[in-house]
Amino acid sequence: MLRKSFQFSAIYFRNYGRSAFIRAKSETLEKVLIDKPKNIKWDTIRNEIRLNEKTVNELNIDSLILSKCFNGAQLDVALSYINFLQSKSLTINDASVSKLIRLYYKHYSASREELTKSQEEEILKWCKIIIDKHEVLDASTAENIVHGLSLTHRWKDAFKFFEHIKMSGKELTDSVYSCILSKAIEDDSNTIIWNLLNEMAAKQVVPRSFVFIQWFNKHINDEEKIDQMLKYISDNHILLPEIDIQNLSDALKPKYTCSFVAINRNGRCPSCSQKLPGVKLLETEFNKLATQFLEEIFIRNDVWLKTNPSEIKRFKEFVDKTIPYDSVIDGLNVAYSQGDKLTPKVYSKILAQVVKSFVDKNEKCLVIGRKHMKFWPKKEMSYVRENSMLFLTEDLSNDDLFLLYAALKSGPNTNIFSRDLMRQHSHLLSPKMKTVFRRWQQEHQYQLITAQKKVIVREPITFELRAHRVNSVWHLPFTNENIKNTVDTFNLPSCWLCLKRT
Repeated sequence: MLRKSFQFSAIYFRNYGRSAFIRAKSETLEKVLIDKPKNIKWDTIRNEIRLNEKTVNELNIDSLILSKCFNGAQLDVALSYINFLQSKSLTINDASVSKLIRLYYKHYSASREELTKSQEEEILKWCKIIIDKHEVLDASTAENIVHGLSLTHRWKDAFKFFEHIKMSGKELTDSVYSCILSKAIEDDSNTIIWNLLNEMAAKQVVPRSFVFIQWFNKHINDEEKIDQMLKYISDNHILLPEIDIQNLSDALKPKYTCSFVAINRNGRCPSCSQKLPGVKLLETEFNKLATQFLEEIFIRNDVWLKTNPSEIKRFKEFVDKTIPYDSVIDGLNVAYSQGDKLTPKVYSKILAQVVKSFVDKNEKCLVIGRKHMKFWPKKEMSYVRENSMLFLTEDLSNDDLFLLYAALKSGPNTNIFSRDLMRQHSHLLSPKMKTVFRRWQQEHQYQLITAQKKVIVREPITFELRAHRVNSVWHLPFTNENIKNTVDTFNLPSCWLCLKRT
């Protein structure tokens, strides 16, 4: 356990919320980030804050000031304050020391300054102060110690604090992994690098972009190692953010021709004329996916929580008698794709038009709906019933599960018709099988765009939405959205980086 300041902080936020701390951003405290450290009169500032903010006291004032320094990335100001506390023989509590350690990391990782021996010794001194006091650290403090140690020659000691974080029940963050990866790259510790990267891949944690950029800068003359990391990005469907892709391009430019391109839905690059490979699953991959879903996911009681067991039995018997299908349609999802404030007459017409589009292609489809749809206009629903296999579930049942069960049971050539991304079901799979599921979904999922005058459907993108190497040319998708992994979306990335070795 850390000292009282940590306990107080939790109580304080519970009782007063963030608003009191926001109010504490007085002109006095803001002055800390503007004045040069040598001009700061800490006695005066501390007294003014305590007089003006009744919720601030000796237990939390140091942490409050250092938090302000941290948010402003002002290491020099923070050190000035620490020197003041030491000159007055005031106790520096663990919460303050922990924040100072993390601020060291924030400053030096951003500035890329090389630490002097005395600066490194100072960081190790502060880490030792906390480590010597506590047999086991809480997760937040352990994370700060890891970040501090990653700046020093003692960076491998950080691994023992990985265990402290795990003991608290918290997962290791991308920042914890990435700060150690950065030091391992600097020290050419390749075994550690790839052990960490593979561990992150298994947990679906994406490294910070600076890790990739550092690797490319260091190994720019080694094509094999460049390809090794690009393959990692590809294998794990990592979608790099636009804000960092220019830095990555700059790192590769000495040896690569870098072109920013838009690749359309047919998958051909306008810069190099290469066509990206298709998304089609192997039959063995589909069989493994279907087996895991049908035998491990669908037998779970909790996923069918809202569904009557007799209804499940009835549906399975229905599917066994009527498969295979060309497509399985989520009837309610399709009808509501044009808006949720329309009338049953409009909804029934939309559904009937979609079914007709399959009839026109001489395809067999299963429509999964809900029992209240029996009361939709008779003309349209009679057409749906006569021209498709129709199964209506209870109104509270989970129709996504019925759709997935029917499609996977039907076989590898069956498509699904829905806007739902099925994330709540795919997350139950292993990381590797989740990727296979997403590829199957991308290959087979169709979405209705409109059914006003005629049915217009968005067909699946025919190539995988990830980094690809085709005939020695790499293509990396990137995004300006907050998406780290391309399996989280089926939207075609608007921009790609085409990389050709010069």
